[in-house]
Amino acid sequence: MKKITIKLADLMTVLDKASEIASRPAGNITDNILIYVRGNKAEIVVTDKVMTMAASLDVEATDATQSYGFLLPFRYLYDNCKLIAAEDISIEIKEEKGKTDAMITALTEELGIRALPEASLFPPLPQFTIENTIGISSEFIDWLNAAILTVSSNEALPAMKKIYIGNCDHKKVAIASTNAYVLMEKTFDVDNTNPVSVLVMPKAAKALRGMKDVTLSWSASHICFEAPNMKIMCVLQAEKYVKYRSIMPGPGYNLVISHADLMLAMKKIDLTGDNATLHLKKEKGYLVLTGKDKQYNRNAVVKIPAEYTGTVGRVVITPKQMMLLLDQVKYTTLHLNIIDEKSGILITTPADDSYRGMIMPYVMPTDKK
Repeated sequence: MKKITIKLADLMTVLDKASEIASRPAGNITDNILIYVRGNKAEIVVTDKVMTMAASLDVEATDATQSYGFLLPFRYLYDNCKLIAAEDISIEIKEEKGKTDAMITALTEELGIRALPEASLFPPLPQFTIENTIGISSEFIDWLNAAILTVSSNEALPAMKKIYIGNCDHKKVAIASTNAYVLMEKTFDVDNTNPVSVLVMPKAAKALRGMKDVTLSWSASHICFEAPNMKIMCVLQAEKYVKYRSIMPGPGYNLVISHADLMLAMKKIDLTGDNATLHLKKEKGYLVLTGKDKQYNRNAVVKIPAEYTGTVGRVVITPKQMMLLLDQVKYTTLHLNIIDEKSGILITTPADDSYRGMIMPYVMPTDKK
């Protein structure tokens, strides 16, 4: 008999992560999840052909000498498991007259699935030779997810729709993302000096949430995030990332400001207009922000304590873009370097010299010459 019993909580942990990767139902073989049983272990595999997740679970097999694989429709399994209150579920596979059926039971509930596709039709696990490996921390994974906020949604900029991981100095690796209006970079010390330059899809970063003891490996064809009992493999993306470091302003700052004050000001101005004008020298001891909506004849003025020591009188930014950067960080104090009305504004913090952000000013059409 081909039957296994699985702790529902363990299965849901895997299915929750798999939901970030699984293809939307489209009548393809990858609408399914592969479960391969080897004794009292089961490997669960989900793929969209670009990303693949493989996870190992303990199971109780009726016959621990057997090895076999079968497919189940992922969304159907996942959505039903979310509604099951039992501690365990059992899956029994029956093969008769060249057809494979499954019966899923939990307490008094039963789900029958007939005529499952052949497991042999499922895409094989990616095969590649690991060339380099670095350990990554929980903080690294948190920043990968923070970087999602500033990736582009523009189909014409495919590389910017992903998160960049690459060398920035000897034994340092950077996480970076940009949507062409704002940019963030966070650097980490690593124990590997070999070159790395890879692009990570946001859904891969989401699937990594909560994982610990993770290593990042890469080859000429794939990248792989691996933790105990789980790994996420991605086909290496061919796009080249923008050389963002060449456009970032140099170090320094001329405006010290509270993160909380700036965020609140951006929210207030955003209610009135698409742009915020920062009046840097209008009132001593304050940054004066104004917003205007000509269509509805609305104006807003917000003042926050700050002392600007540069030479620029005013600069215009987009509140929604600034809020993307502010949402990524929790630093109490921010340093801004505003050098003219058209150059990128560098954002740093005294609390963390491994972080940099940048926002491009909005240049009024009349100013574009």
